[in-house]
Amino acid sequence: MRNPNLAAELAATGHTELGFDSVTPYFSIVQESSGLGCEIQWETKDNWPTVSMTRPLWCEPVDVNLPTGFLEHPDSSVVPRSIEILRGEFHDEVASVGKVVGLSPLAYQLFGGERFLRMTLDEPDMAARCLDRLKEIAITFGLAQIAAGTDALTVAEGVIGDLCSGEYYR
Repeated sequence: MRNPNLAAELAATGHTELGFDSVTPYFSIVQESSGLGCEIQWETKDNWPTVSMTRPLWCEPVDVNLPTGFLEHPDSSVVPRSIEILRGEFHDEVASVGKVVGLSPLAYQLFGGERFLRMTLDEPDMAARCLDRLKEIAITFGLAQIAAGTDALTVAEGVIGDLCSGEYYR
């Protein structure tokens, strides 16, 4: 969702229609990747947007950079802006929960899933350097949501045992 007003309106329905005590205006895991320059497959109205895996954005840790204007990009700005809208509407009536994509799923999106998983096996030091470089992106995006008024952040970490053993996750 690229429109902060619509994202806020949709997030508000959890509270106004269902009585939830929190609002969460984050509806996919492509905001950061799109804001960094990944090609997004927007799909149709009955499917989630995904990062195109045909052309990874980066190949090595030195490629990782946080571009100027990342927080102003239409896809990465929608979450902080919708948090501001919700904070203005609900003040302290409900909790606002933001989200950042965890470093491993972000690495899959930016380096390519197969490439990054192979890297964890064949070049674990390089994989660790990639993750280390990605921290700045997650922190920057999280701090923008905190500045916008969110009460809590979740981390969408999608590494599961089927994809990565505990040994390699460490």
